[in-house]
Amino acid sequence: MRKFLLFLIKIYQKIISPTLPARCRYYPTCSAYARTALLTHRLPTALRLIAMRLARCQPFGGHGVDFVPVPMYRYHFVPTKWSHSCVFVDNFSYQKRQNKLANC
Repeated sequence: MRKFLLFLIKIYQKIISPTLPARCRYYPTCSAYARTALLTHRLPTALRLIAMRLARCQPFGGHGVDFVPVPMYRYHFVPTKWSHSCVFVDNFSYQKRQNKLANC
């Protein structure tokens, strides 16, 4: 489902969007926002974020900069030996660190 939605967004960005005049009220555009949301969040959360953004994208809605929120559920606390007790890392860095510790 996610790949199909990303495919539709890509078609819109490459074929349909260049033929329409620029009239976006937000940065990034709604299609770029939807693509980022689909790539960074789980599907139900991404669809909710996209629906909320499209509901705001109207003449009486807001304007300005509106980035996709950071998915905090992907971050873990990892204890460190430095002065700070722990740091945030993403899943990729966390798995990489676990592999290094397993090889020692």
